[in-house]
Amino acid sequence: MSLILFDRNALPEPETGAPAAERVVAGDPRFLTWNLDTSEDEKTYAGFWQATPGAWRVVYDEWEYCEILEGVSILHEDGKAPLRLEAGTRFVISPGFTGVWEVVETTLKTYVIRL
Repeated sequence: MSLILFDRNALPEPETGAPAAERVVAGDPRFLTWNLDTSEDEKTYAGFWQATPGAWRVVYDEWEYCEILEGVSILHEDGKAPLRLEAGTRFVISPGFTGVWEVVETTLKTYVIRL
């Protein structure tokens, strides 16, 4: 697809998920993912992602651009000050990032991931 429209009124059925049990730090977080597009080479993905409250360890091997649409999360990068993420926050996570993703209030974001 040459154009990806982030239209919340025309979403596919979501995929359900959760972090691996050994990565969970707190709570019982659950995910919904509405993947809007996957590139032919399967190296780029785009869509919406939602998570319920909880916290889990993350390790990024890819680039990810995000925009928080709803809710509140805190991103705790190892060795750095925590970053509060709320509606309107836009950011990029680069390969090598390690830390904890904490969802305080159910969070909805858009994402574009490049492997």
